[in-house]
Amino acid sequence: MTHVIAVAGSPREGANTDRLLDAFLDGVREAGASVERVTIREADVGPCRDCGPCEIAGSCVIADDHPALAVRVLEADIFVLASPVYYCGFPGMTKNFIDRFQPYWYGRYKKNLPPRTGPDGYFLSVGAAPSLKNFDGMRVTFKYLMRSVWGEPCGELVVPATEERGAVAADTASLEQARRLGYEAVMQRQRASDEAPGR
Repeated sequence: MTHVIAVAGSPREGANTDRLLDAFLDGVREAGASVERVTIREADVGPCRDCGPCEIAGSCVIADDHPALAVRVLEADIFVLASPVYYCGFPGMTKNFIDRFQPYWYGRYKKNLPPRTGPDGYFLSVGAAPSLKNFDGMRVTFKYLMRSVWGEPCGELVVPATEERGAVAADTASLEQARRLGYEAVMQRQRASDEAPGR
């Protein structure tokens, strides 16, 4: 069974980011995948300290929730990150989560660890401003996060002009797009698995 890990990166409970992620996961479940949902605002994930031992250990040495979360991201078939845009980037708590993948970036690009199959990556975001350019910085960050875990971005849905708390809940078109994206994410991963050598 395809397994999806979904990371909710909004500081606000039940607001626009959560609603968009809910719809994506509706599609995932419709396609028959299992889901683990992680909510960053409820997790103990501190910032990267640039302390260095991870370069030897291969994983973060800070004793909080992140090291175990990182392993679950690597082991998933699909990783979806949902976050609002704050000043053209991720909120602080979500950026902390991303920064803590440094050991995996170091392992892949500095220690040249053997290739492995990483998760397919999906990015969901909402923002108050009307311009799609506000999401550009997040796209770049997400791309390199995915490469750190031996994956690639495979799809996204960004919804601008969502300043009001209930904007996404009232946006049936975006909710349907998110549901379809979740469904197709699972179908795409299953097709790739079925076509893999040796199957």
